[in-house]
Amino acid sequence: MLEPYMPSTSRTIQSQVNADPDMVRVLPERFFCYFEVGHQIGKPSPLFRKIEVKEVEAFRKRFSGDQCSRENSKQVQSQQTTNTTESGGIDVEELKKAVSNQGDVVRTLKTQKAAKADIGAEVTKLLELKTRLSIAIGESTVPAKTEKKKKSIAL
Repeated sequence: MLEPYMPSTSRTIQSQVNADPDMVRVLPERFFCYFEVGHQIGKPSPLFRKIEVKEVEAFRKRFSGDQCSRENSKQVQSQQTTNTTESGGIDVEELKKAVSNQGDVVRTLKTQKAAKADIGAEVTKLLELKTRLSIAIGESTVPAKTEKKKKSIAL
């Protein structure tokens, strides 16, 4: 039943249950088990990938509302950026340069193997600048999840 709508997912399910392709294309009037007693299934694996929070936010931003409202919001956003820059408020370009410069400071401290407290203070400044930049350009300020690296143990 899935194959016309989700062909790759259907093939994945077929391989996971070790089903004969001809057998799964039949839709009987009554349900019955196609598999013999002792049938061995294949290796299970996820059928769909996980959608991360930042992807959800990007989809919401991209697909929310209708076409007219998206175009209007782009125009309003560009006007706000222009007005902010002209009125002496937050300049997006200056914030981008500040983020870049602060990133260089953090990288330099890390390569010099500076004290963790010093690096932490500079990273905090960098994150604050990034938040201000996100707000200035109208992006979400929800921090992205960072994945921790798993340590492997050599045997």
